[in-house]
Parts: sequence; structure tokens; C-alpha cells
Amino acid sequence: MTVTHRLLPVLAGAMVLGSGLAAHAADAPAGLTLYEADGARVAFDFAAGAGVFSASNARLGHGITSLDDGSTQKDLNWAEAYVKPGLSVRLDSQSIGSVYGTVAVIGSTTQGDGDAFSATGTQLTHGGVSHGDLERAALGWASGDLLWQKDALDLSVGRQDFVLGDGFLLADGNADVGKEGGYWFGARSAWSNSMVARLGWDPLEADAFWLKSDQNSGNMEIHGLNLEAKREGLGSVAVAGMRISQDDPNASGLFGSDGVNSLRKGMKVWDFRAQGTPVPMLPDLFLSAEYVQESNDTDGRRLDANAWYGEIGYTFSDVPWTPSLSYRYAHFSGDDSTTTNQSEAFDPLRYGMVRGWGSYFHGEVAGQYLLFNSNENLHMIHATVSPLEKVQAGVIYYDFSLDQASAGASKDYGQEVDLHVDWMPLDWLTVSGVYGRFMPGAAAKTALGGSDSMDVMELVSTVKF
Repeated sequence: MTVTHRLLPVLAGAMVLGSGLAAHAADAPAGLTLYEADGARVAFDFAAGAGVFSASNARLGHGITSLDDGSTQKDLNWAEAYVKPGLSVRLDSQSIGSVYGTVAVIGSTTQGDGDAFSATGTQLTHGGVSHGDLERAALGWASGDLLWQKDALDLSVGRQDFVLGDGFLLADGNADVGKEGGYWFGARSAWSNSMVARLGWDPLEADAFWLKSDQNSGNMEIHGLNLEAKREGLGSVAVAGMRISQDDPNASGLFGSDGVNSLRKGMKVWDFRAQGTPVPMLPDLFLSAEYVQESNDTDGRRLDANAWYGEIGYTFSDVPWTPSLSYRYAHFSGDDSTTTNQSEAFDPLRYGMVRGWGSYFHGEVAGQYLLFNSNENLHMIHATVSPLEKVQAGVIYYDFSLDQASAGASKDYGQEVDLHVDWMPLDWLTVSGVYGRFMPGAAAKTALGGSDSMDVMELVSTVKF
């Protein structure tokens, strides 16, 4: 369940997101202009990341199976790195609008022991692998000044990024596992194929999309429509409807062949969301909420599941060090064993980290290696301070419980504390250090077979321009 650009500029923080919940096919980064004249622009963009990772007491001390030699490993140390250069071209014309294209390639590596994935007891990535791929390859047309507002109509097709809202449901078209390496960074994010049409009439926007994920994500094909109203400085409200028309039964994805992926074909999804700073007299108050309903009426794949969260945050912008404090409660339904004709297990699809730590990988231990936004309830408290202009430090506390458990079994899954320090010495460079500890409850001990606290340490840096 990896994510594109795990380290977006986190100093921005969740409190200053403000507006812009639109679904969007992510344009190529602005990059460095190589040529610009007579309505033509050629730009080079570049992203890279490198990090070292350490995990102790994997699977709560029970250990996990190495993909390299089948041995059981309790403590793991590994390194990941990737480079992703890209090129984009845009031609603007008063008579035909704008034509644009983008292409990017990616190379990634994992060295050392490999990742600490503990949910199934087997790693997702090998140590000692390196792999290169085509990442982006897309063409598009925008209406420019031909219609009632700038680029009122935008059409694009190909391998490209697409994010719905802030990534609670759809953000990452590629699961970086197996030979691809780079599980933590998840730098491969483009959907393997897509078509996106956007129509804007300020303050309204409509997006029609078709997306196809990679094989590791079940080869999903998603048809959807997103409608949104937004107001600069206040935020936005939106509704989206989707249908998953095809999946590959031989591509089990991260949940295994008997998990929620087997219920995807024919699944219908409704998504309602709102986010921003809606109180003009309190511009430091941030509110965010999203509700998702999933259903499938197909015999053998009947599904009735839901997930939602509510979040409130406040940034004390007039106080030294600009402290911020936020609280989130999130619910992801689990399968009710008393109903035998359908599943209630929420399918998290392809969520991602778009607006900083905790969104929506809940915990650097639990959210990366143990729990994946299904059959889960959680409380999250996140506090940050900025002692220096380019430095932010924060602490995140999680309390996890299962939504559904076997009769008489505990729902107490555990608690986690994460500490993070983020330094942005330059606009295009981020360096972060993270320590996380997950303290298991009875439900986690039963499910994973161990009883020890699991710790992770991360030192990572990213470059993006």
C-alpha cells in the first residue's frame, strides 16, 4: 500500500491546506525551463529519494519470512533509493488552445534485508534488487482562452498521476512491491493507463475519469465522475461516484486472493468530502471530513462497506514556534462474521500520503506494516512546532481498535507514538528523521503471533523540482 512522494513538503502541514480538494490528474512538476518562446515551453523535472531504515521486533517479535532465502527475520536494516527524471512540453495557441505531453522514467533499488511488512508474515520487497520503468507517458489538450475561463476544458490520456481529493481513497496507481523495490518511498505512482476529462466553471468543476492500476493492485479499472464546488481561502465540498468494471482474479494484490480484492469487480463507490478553513474569523481553524460507501450486488461478491473520518486542527500562527494541534477519528468497516451472504470489509483501494504525516498511512509502524485502512477504528492526535524557519518537529499518537472481532475476542489492537523532525534547507530538498513505536493490544498479539513492541527508525531525504 505504498504511496507516491512519501515526503511532500511536510512543513506546509495539514493545517494550511485550506482549499483545493479537486480530483486531478497531476500535471508534471513545473521543473526547470529548458526552452520557452512563441507559446512553446520545454521543461525538465526531477525527483529523487534515499533513505535508511531499521525495524526491530517485526511481527511483534514473531519475525517475518525473507523473500531472499526464506529465513525468519526479527530485526531488519535496509536502504531504499530512487531517481525519477521527466520531460514535459506545452504548446499554447490562441486558435486551438494548448497541447501538452509529459514523459518520465524511474529507477529504484532496495538494499539490505528488505522491508518489514508484517501483516502477512512475508516481505513485499527483496533486498538487493534494482529496477527501471517507464513512469509517465501522457498527452493532453486544454482549451486555453477559447472558452469562458482559462483551460475550462482539459483532456488527457496515458500513464499519469491522478489523485481524488487529498488521497483518502485514490492517490497511487502502482504498488511498489516485488522486483520494483522501494516499498517505503512508493515512488511509482502513475496509473498504468488513464483518460481524464475536466470541465470547469468557477467555482464548480466536473471530472470524468477512467483509471487502470498495475497488476500488484489487482489490475483495477475504475470509471468515475467527480463534482466539486470550491472557494479560494475557504475550502471545498465534493461528491464522486465510481464503478470498478474489471479486475484480474489472478492479481491478488496486497490482501491475498481471499481478501477484499476478490470483491472488486462490479463494485460501486460513493465518496463525499469537505475540507478547508470555512470560518473567515478563524483562518487558523482547519476542518476535514470524508465518507465512502462501497457496495456490490453481484452474486458471490456481495459487499456493503463504509469508511469515514472527521478531523479538526488549529494552528497558533501568532505564537512563537507556530504550534499546531489536530485530532482525527477514522472508521473503516470490517467483515461481520454473522452475515454470510455478503462482506462488510472496507476496500481501501489506492490511498496515499498527500498532505503530510498520518494522511493516510496511520502510523509509521501500524500504517506501513500492520494495518491498512480496513476493519479498523482509530483516534489520532498530532502536534507540531517549528522552532526554526526551515524545521518542523512533531509527535503523533494513535489508538487502534478493530471494528469487528471474533466472538469474545478483544478489539484492542494497540497504540503507537511517532516522532518526526523535518528539515527543508532548500525549497527542493527535504530531510526527515522518524522514530515510531507500536505497543500491541490483545487483538494484535493474537493476529500476529508476537507480543513485543515493534520499533522503526527512518532517515530519509528527497529532492523534487
